[in-house]
Amino acid sequence: MIYIYGLSAADKDTLSVALDGVQGLQGPLQVAPVGPWSLLYSDHDDQEILPKRRLLLTHTRVLEKSFRWARFYPRDLGSLLWIWRRSVR
Repeated sequence: MIYIYGLSAADKDTLSVALDGVQGLQGPLQVAPVGPWSLLYSDHDDQEILPKRRLLLTHTRVLEKSFRWARFYPRDLGSLLWIWRRSVR
């Protein structure tokens, strides 16, 4: 399962450099090309995401960094997607 932060108009390389060192909710951020966009996501286990302060701040930090680099379309806190891992990479 992956946790989705949103789609960015920045290319994968630019976004990867811009977000280097920024942690996601449960691990490092990852970027995958999706047509002309870049999908910003992180791996996620099957635990429920509760609206706790720590999780809200982490989610917000990722969005703030993303908005600085290009047009960005965010997802709500707790946006999860079951996906076969190979299709994202």
